[in-house]
Amino acid sequence: MRKRFKKLGAVCMTAAMCVGLLAGCGGSSDSSDGGKKTVSIWFPAYAGTDAEVSDQEFWEEQLAPLEKEENCEFDVQILPWSNYEEKYLSGVTSGNGQDIGYMSMEMMGDYISKDLLADMDSYFDDAEKDNYIYYDYGTINGKQYALPFIVGNARVLVGNKAIMQQAGITQMPTTWDEFISACQAIQDNCEGVKPFDMALGGAWGNVDENFLPFFWSAGGELVDEDGNVTIDTEEGREAMQFLYDLRFKYNFIDEAATSNDDARPDFEAGKTGFMVLATSNCLNLEGVDWDWTTALAGPDGQAKTFFAADSLVLFDKCEDKELAMKAIKLLSSADVMSAFHQQITEQPPITKDEEYTGDERFKELYTVENDNFKTITPFNSAVSLLTKVNENLQSMMMGEMEPDEVLKNAQDYYNENLAAE
Repeated sequence: MRKRFKKLGAVCMTAAMCVGLLAGCGGSSDSSDGGKKTVSIWFPAYAGTDAEVSDQEFWEEQLAPLEKEENCEFDVQILPWSNYEEKYLSGVTSGNGQDIGYMSMEMMGDYISKDLLADMDSYFDDAEKDNYIYYDYGTINGKQYALPFIVGNARVLVGNKAIMQQAGITQMPTTWDEFISACQAIQDNCEGVKPFDMALGGAWGNVDENFLPFFWSAGGELVDEDGNVTIDTEEGREAMQFLYDLRFKYNFIDEAATSNDDARPDFEAGKTGFMVLATSNCLNLEGVDWDWTTALAGPDGQAKTFFAADSLVLFDKCEDKELAMKAIKLLSSADVMSAFHQQITEQPPITKDEEYTGDERFKELYTVENDNFKTITPFNSAVSLLTKVNENLQSMMMGEMEPDEVLKNAQDYYNENLAAE
């Protein structure tokens, strides 16, 4: 899991660790002062250190009316990003976990496989489901295990407009072939400029920029219709070959990318033509005039890109699910989320009745073009597999692996070590 907007270190949930999940957790508790029910809620930290309102203060203020109405208590805990996954695992294993939690899609599969999450679908009527823009992204194996809550940070292709102009490029490329032509124009006309740059030296989360948009645009899927993890496919190999060619056939990617964990400094310094970046990070670019496009259409003509759909989940051990769902509906309502997006972090709306207040350059992306979005379908040990893919991709770009070995090796590793966890 990561804050998409601030990365977490990878945590491999080994089989031995996951056994502890089967112990389950205690339910919502009745406190000693008049039998008030207590529902525990775990959130990550979004507010910066200089924010006027802390995460704790914000969520407690939003929940206060429901506490009064239901004569209950909501025990809100804010977990640091640095050990978010470890805290979850420890809490669930020890029985001191939460009733309502915040999870990324990557970490969710391990909890679903252990039957620790509840299906929330029956708690929403048709009008409510229709109002949630990304409701269907939370449907996993036919059950509504998640309610997308903090969404956005779609990965987009960003171009340095000054370099594009110097190279004679009049518009952002939209297909793999157009991208190769644009990079070739930069290579031919802009001395000392890298046509394309990647942060290949970073943690597993960099697959969101470096692999998944190309993999999905080639028609690849992480999980097939039967729920099997299937990354070593023709489409996957085609995407990996494309990335390999960018590095070794065309020399568009500099060798330094293999140890680079952030491609932005060179882009800002006018040393890079194109890069893939999360939309929130685009807004932090300094000293450079940039343009963007959603994604590059692959051989099948589709342009798909990664976006985050971090979600609220209801743990099955929760003793008062009706009360917990009232809290989930309140927290995800237009009024609360609008305040959250204005006071804590700027992200796009999750419901149709919330007004878009983000950067105008991305309004159409999040209100019209979101059919191009894909998020990771939860599966067991997702973080571990994506870590392996990231390691192999880096090895390939260093010349240590062939394109057809990258995903086969990762698939074999998953089948032999992770699939049964």
